[in-house]
Amino acid sequence: MAVLFGGAAAVAATPVGGWWVAGVGFGTFVLVAGGYLVTDLLTRESDPPLIFQPRTPRTRPEIEEAKADEPSPMPSVEKQAVVVFVHGILSSAQAWGAFEGHIRADRDLEAFALEQFEYDTRVLQPRPDRRTPDLDTIARRLGTRFKSLERRYPAIVIVSHSMGGLVTQQFVARMLAQGQGERLTRIKRIIMFACPTAGSEYFGTLRALAPIRHNQEEVLRTLNQYVTGIQQNILTNVVHTTEVTNRTCPIPLRLYAGDTDNIVLPQSALGIYPDHCTGVVAGDHSSIIRPDSPRHESYEVLKTELEIVLEELGG
Repeated sequence: MAVLFGGAAAVAATPVGGWWVAGVGFGTFVLVAGGYLVTDLLTRESDPPLIFQPRTPRTRPEIEEAKADEPSPMPSVEKQAVVVFVHGILSSAQAWGAFEGHIRADRDLEAFALEQFEYDTRVLQPRPDRRTPDLDTIARRLGTRFKSLERRYPAIVIVSHSMGGLVTQQFVARMLAQGQGERLTRIKRIIMFACPTAGSEYFGTLRALAPIRHNQEEVLRTLNQYVTGIQQNILTNVVHTTEVTNRTCPIPLRLYAGDTDNIVLPQSALGIYPDHCTGVVAGDHSSIIRPDSPRHESYEVLKTELEIVLEELGG
């Protein structure tokens, strides 16, 4: 076993014979001389180590005294809506920690519940009887999750990052193709950060030549016909429609690009969507969804959209 360090990421590697495999972005790999195969994600954040320290047990009077000093909990507020976070490729639910923390601390948004939609995005599976799901399979899973969400919440807001935006768009396109447009009225906003609507050229040549294929990487290539078809469906039946039918549903979409993002460039993140749907905020491909304060532009645009949803609900 060996560990490869690249930038801020550490990647576990195991012998394969005659080659080294190194990550180049979006979970694809390039063979280089050596003898190891990367078996973990390059960009996935690991949990912090747990440190256990022994302490002297407290007496009952000490415990009661500590409880008396604790602040009273905030009264519970009935949740009027839910924000569902959908991460991108080679990521996880941990990517949304900053957004979740700011929303939970924001009394203006306490009517929102927060939920995660997490999916497997590993390059290599540890067992031969498992596979990494492709875009359509993930979108079908989101559709299954939607059945539960629409029963529990009167309003749903979907917030996505990177490939999570493609997952969300495919989910909506599938619902419309199945004649389920009226059910989508429960979705009040779809907000996409750094979604590669026109693909990503980041290490494009190396990704195309990589001997190890990732089931989700192909849809991130530029001018992918499958993704283009999804966009045309969304533009016609969601963005440019005003009627709710079994095949159409006017859901407000918002697409935001990061001004310093060199993985998904602004022209890809904004695509061919009209100006009233798009915007640019500060941040690169990672920091765009990791606001360091409530004053960060990403959080401000998200909060604005969530407050509009509450106004529409009469909250």
